[in-house]
Amino acid sequence: MAEISTNGNSRGNRAGAVVKRHTLRLDMTPMVDLAFLLLTFFVLSATFSKPKGMNLDYPDGKPDSSRVIKNGITFLLNKTGKLYSYVGEFNYENPRLTKGFDELATSRHLAQFIETKNEIAIDALARLKRSQQLNPQPDSVYRQKQKAIYKSEEIPTFLIKADGQADYSALVNVLNELNRHGAAKYVVCDMSKQEAELVNNQ
Repeated sequence: MAEISTNGNSRGNRAGAVVKRHTLRLDMTPMVDLAFLLLTFFVLSATFSKPKGMNLDYPDGKPDSSRVIKNGITFLLNKTGKLYSYVGEFNYENPRLTKGFDELATSRHLAQFIETKNEIAIDALARLKRSQQLNPQPDSVYRQKQKAIYKSEEIPTFLIKADGQADYSALVNVLNELNRHGAAKYVVCDMSKQEAELVNNQ
């Protein structure tokens, strides 16, 4: 609020009239209060962006190397960033004869490879989605049907194994492609010595 105060000093003009000098003092208190009220309003009403992350479930205890995963597809990342894959079990007696061992040179090759190997899951999930649109069911029922598809033995399990010196961004790229193409089951695990020797000597 503005306040006009009268200064005690006065002087006469040539006509003999007395002129009083006035000073204007501006009170900024209401303006400061308004600024804090606006700041509080915007802070409380603002929606902060949440960082997007990826949840990974790791097995408890010491992994069992003797366990064979049915319908498994393995990705191998070496220290130079190259990505290789093979299907089924690793041939420890003659690694170069491992079934389906090949290099996935580009992200496009990786995407096509995952889409081809995961075709059964993609089709099953697409049919479930269409069925949900035509005949809506509760979310709990829909999620149960999704889990049933994921648990099917026909759905491949993708194993991602990286060398200790592999680029982290390459690993994230593989995970992103798996999520983008609806991979139901994937595991990040350690690379064996024989697998490391195979991919690092290419």
